Amino acid sequence: MSCRAALASIELLEREYMANATIRGEHLRVGLRELSQKHAGLTNVRGLGLMTAADLPSGAAREKVIQTAFERGLLLLGCGETALRFCPPLCISATQVDIALTILDGVLNTIEPTPLRIGCSTSGAFAAS
Repeated sequence: MSCRAALASIELLEREYMANATIRGEHLRVGLRELSQKHAGLTNVRGLGLMTAADLPSGAAREKVIQTAFERGLLLLGCGETALRFCPPLCISATQVDIALTILDGVLNTIEPTPLRIGCSTSGAFAAS
């Protein structure tokens, strides 16, 4: 009986989940590349199947993204010094990928620093605001 269950699991993996991993992985990477156009700190999107990663400017930025995303319901992992890793389940749906991308977009909107503006103070010295 246990051999039958194992064979059924393997057949399911081969028939459905591997194809889904390829399609959803590409969906995820396309979405991350679109986000990288909006968020300069998100770079070097890469992956194979559903194992996908992107780099952030620093390890501290990555940890802040991971923590904030977790608080919003998205589980991400760190990898290396600055990489943000996505390892969703093989059965993930297109809707779930879209939700993950929306959450990540919101997280990046909240934690990205605002551009530094430099101007003259009333004393004539330069000041950052």
